[in-house]
Amino acid sequence: MSCLSAESANGEVEMRGIYRWLVPVVLIAATCLAAAFCGGCLLRTPYLLKAANKPPAADVTPPPPRLTADRIERMVRTHLVDAYVNPTTVGTWLDALSANPKPIIDLLQGLVKTAAADPAALYETFNRDVTPTLAFEDDRLVEEQPSVWKLPPPPLVIENKVVGLGILAKPLQNKEAAGLELDAERFSANARAIASSLLVLQNLIGTGPLSDTDLQTGISRGAERARNYLLARKWRRRVGQPTTALVMSGGAANGAFTAGLVWRLSEVLQACRTGSGLLGCPDAGLDLAVGSSTGSLIGVTADIFSTPGQETRGRDFLLRSYTCSVAADLYCVNDVWDWKLFQDTRGLVQFDGVRRKLDEMLSDGQRDNSMELVTMTVDYQTGDLLAESDQDPADGREKKDRIDAILASIVEPVMADPVERLGRPGRDLPGTFIDGGVRSGTPAMEASRRGAERVLVIKSASLDSDLRPRQRNALSMLARTIDLLVDQVGATEIQQATLFSLGRRLGEYNLCEHRLELVGESTIDNPDRALVDTQRKAKAEFCKRQSLVPGVSPGVGHAESSVATFLGPEVFGQVAQSWRSVWVVRPEGEQSASGYAFDPPLMRRLFVFGVNTFQTRCREVLGLLGISKNIQDVQCTADAGAAAVARAQIDIQKCVPSSAKIKPCKN
Repeated sequence: MSCLSAESANGEVEMRGIYRWLVPVVLIAATCLAAAFCGGCLLRTPYLLKAANKPPAADVTPPPPRLTADRIERMVRTHLVDAYVNPTTVGTWLDALSANPKPIIDLLQGLVKTAAADPAALYETFNRDVTPTLAFEDDRLVEEQPSVWKLPPPPLVIENKVVGLGILAKPLQNKEAAGLELDAERFSANARAIASSLLVLQNLIGTGPLSDTDLQTGISRGAERARNYLLARKWRRRVGQPTTALVMSGGAANGAFTAGLVWRLSEVLQACRTGSGLLGCPDAGLDLAVGSSTGSLIGVTADIFSTPGQETRGRDFLLRSYTCSVAADLYCVNDVWDWKLFQDTRGLVQFDGVRRKLDEMLSDGQRDNSMELVTMTVDYQTGDLLAESDQDPADGREKKDRIDAILASIVEPVMADPVERLGRPGRDLPGTFIDGGVRSGTPAMEASRRGAERVLVIKSASLDSDLRPRQRNALSMLARTIDLLVDQVGATEIQQATLFSLGRRLGEYNLCEHRLELVGESTIDNPDRALVDTQRKAKAEFCKRQSLVPGVSPGVGHAESSVATFLGPEVFGQVAQSWRSVWVVRPEGEQSASGYAFDPPLMRRLFVFGVNTFQTRCREVLGLLGISKNIQDVQCTADAGAAAVARAQIDIQKCVPSSAKIKPCKN
């Protein structure tokens, strides 16, 4: 205006008056013209319904059919992957199983024939085939029949004399012998369970018995994949020190709660690792982190923290990412006409900012450290739930592949563009990969499958869904539907993981009793009945794994009862020490973040809420991880919690959130 003459200024005022009525008229005319041109096709709901119900185009290539051998391979691998003390030795047994899967196939065929009959005899035959048969001969215990998979006999004999439990009586003093026996029992139990799963698969396919070719090929390849993974994995089971895992749910910006809790946990671990004497915990840490969606991103920072020399860097990344990030830092928007969502646009945003952050954060140090990071994703073309590991040689281990795997775990359907490839050795896996929370919102099952024995589960939402105002439109209904589906999956999977572990470890307990059946029964060397009773008691203690844990901290193992309908392992004494979990769900009371709205003030409150929640559950969490009561007495006080919040606030205030607006994506 300062450059205009008076005449032109007066003219502009006059034109403004014209615009007041001209603009609405033009818009109405344009709308009517568009409606007349295409019968209202893009302006009325029938078009949306038609687009939603439209079948795939004839030129669209369907996904390849599921091959039975591939499904068997995946199932077998899932059964055999577990935590073992000596993966190299287990690798030789897997080679033998791969070369001779006959015991599994015979058990499957027997289960088909017996139908509703008692299958006990079939399992007994399996046990005899895979476990060396011992017998008495001239007052000596001899190996009557070797194992078809080269498993060793239990160490019950020294110089051909029965000595009861012998060196297993005190397994913490005889870790090598105890570890070999534990591996043999676990391996046998896992292999024995394959047959019943194959029977379910056979019934699911519904075309009759699985062919010998598919069974031979699938079982052999599955055993080989399990072997390769176990030999490449950096962590292993330890006698006397249970395997630990951190499981984190999704929740977008609500992940700030989980971030605050993990930040405080890592602070405690960092302090006691460098401590000495009664306040030291040099071996404390996590073997495995499993995440869906935002839980995967937090898992990256936990992986950095688990890399020697990178502890502070990991904690700093965690705090900054969840207290200072705004939407413009994380993603750009696909700036297209709305109807493109029904044509060739598959998401509203692209996570270009998250990709840049991951590129900055990831290094080979995390890939090769002692903690395994697993991120969950779903292939929308096949419906498969995939668990991408940074230590499995069958998954992509290059930096670009790991970035894609993590991004594939966080992109919500409709909200963000899917990832269209996952790295694989030799050839990428194509697909449409979306947020793992769609099928595994709180992926405790994956931690259980991989052999975790102590699991800390963190859920960034309550077990009961957040209350929401009445939905006013279809889009808000869709968003609410996704929230409810994910919440339900997260709640049930925690229960499912516990039941899965109970069943798996009960099978292991039964195999232990089978292998040690002679303990306490023979009186060849010592007819003392009191000794026989002592050996029987020691056998029961060993099979229940009660003698494998130096001590149990107060309160550990009771979190499972925090919700009445949840069943915990303490119900089954045979496996009470084999699996324990602590579930930390976000307590009700703090406001929830909405969708992809990353609001630093709200996220900072959620972060601090997570720190305070850790303090509330501090003894339970640290006890689960085997951290001593002396350290708990120092770190779990109200004063320690207040000091932690103060430290967090100082670091939070150092970062000023960006005021940048979300930009259109470049492509």
